[in-house]
Amino acid sequence: METTFAYIADPVNLEQLYSGFKLSFWSAASLSRVHLKMPPRFLGELSWESSPGRCRGRGLVVTGNLTRRHLEGLPRRFVLKRLQQAVKLAAARGARLVGLGPLSPFQEEAGLILSRFPGLALTTGRSMALAAAWEGLRKIFLLLDLEPEEAQVAVVGAASPRGALFSHFLARQGINYLSLLDPDQHRLDSLARLILRDTGVAGKVSTQVARVLSRADIVVFGGDSPAGLSGEEFKAGAVLCDLSDSHLFNGGGPLLREDLFIFDECALEVPQEIVLRWRCPLFPDRRVPPSLAETMILALEGRLESYSLGRKLRIGKVEEMQRLSHHYGFQASGFRFRGRDIPSVKIRRFQKRIQSMTRSFPN
Repeated sequence: METTFAYIADPVNLEQLYSGFKLSFWSAASLSRVHLKMPPRFLGELSWESSPGRCRGRGLVVTGNLTRRHLEGLPRRFVLKRLQQAVKLAAARGARLVGLGPLSPFQEEAGLILSRFPGLALTTGRSMALAAAWEGLRKIFLLLDLEPEEAQVAVVGAASPRGALFSHFLARQGINYLSLLDPDQHRLDSLARLILRDTGVAGKVSTQVARVLSRADIVVFGGDSPAGLSGEEFKAGAVLCDLSDSHLFNGGGPLLREDLFIFDECALEVPQEIVLRWRCPLFPDRRVPPSLAETMILALEGRLESYSLGRKLRIGKVEEMQRLSHHYGFQASGFRFRGRDIPSVKIRRFQKRIQSMTRSFPN
C-alpha cells in the first residue's frame, strides 16, 4: 500500500529556506518583500518503506513562503489565502492527507478549506504535539533525577481547551501533584472534578499564581499567561513548557534567566526501520516536528482522515497517537524553542546547574 501525503512546512526565517543560495547582495528587507510576492511552492519530498511489502509512502513538502514571523504579523486573511494556495498545490500533486504544521493556529478555518477540496483530509498534528511534549517532560525528569510521581507540576491556562486536555493527560500519565491555574474558577472546578473522578488525582485549583509558580518544578502554559508575570515568580531550576499559540516568551522575563529551561516543542526521531529518502532543505536529518510525525503515522496506518482538527481536541486521540508513535518507534530527540533546536550544550549546562544547586541545598 502506498499513501501520498503533504506537509505544509514554513521556515523559521528566510536564511533557513535559502541556505543553499548566495543572497549577500539582498538586504533582509528587500528579500522579505520579494519573498512575500512568491506563491506557495514545492520544496521537496520524502519516501519510505517500513518493511518489505508492508507499507510504502510518499510525502510532499510544500511551503507557503511564510516565515514564523510572517505568520504572527501578517493579516489573518492573507495568511489563510496562502494556506489555501499551499493545500491546493499539495492536492494537485496527488496528496490525499495534508499536515498543516506551523499553520495550525488557523485551524478554525480548516473547515472552509476542506469544503473546497472534497476527499482531502487535514490534520494539525496537535495530538502528537501534546504526546511529544509529555515525552519531552519524561526526558527532563531523567535529566534532573526527578520522579514524575513526586514532581510539582503547574498548568497555567488550565481552563483553556488545550490546557484542560493536557492537565487531564498529565494526571493519566502519573502526575500526582498537579496545580490548575486560570481566571475561570468555574471551569477549573469542573476540570478538577473530572480529573479526580477519572484518575484519583486531586488537582489543586488556585488563583495564587505567584505562590504556586514559586514552588513548581514544571510549569506548562496551555493558554494565555496571567498579566504581570515578570519571570521572577519561577523557582530556580524550573522547566517551562509553552504549548500556547501566543508564544508567551518573546524576549524578556524568563528568557533572561539562565536557571530556567524553556521549550515549546519536542522533536521526534524517525525510527531506523523506516527507510527514508529525503529531498528537502528543512529536514536534513531524521528528526521531525510532531506535526509531521503525526501526518507520517496516519499515512503509515493508511488512515486518510481529518485527525486533529478543531480547537477541542480529544484525550483519546492524544493517547492513541502516543501509542502509535511507540508502536512505530518514534522517539523524543531534542527540544526546540520558536522553531530552533536547543543546543545539547545548553541542556547539559542547565543540568549541571541544577545538580550543583542540589548539592548546595540538599533536602
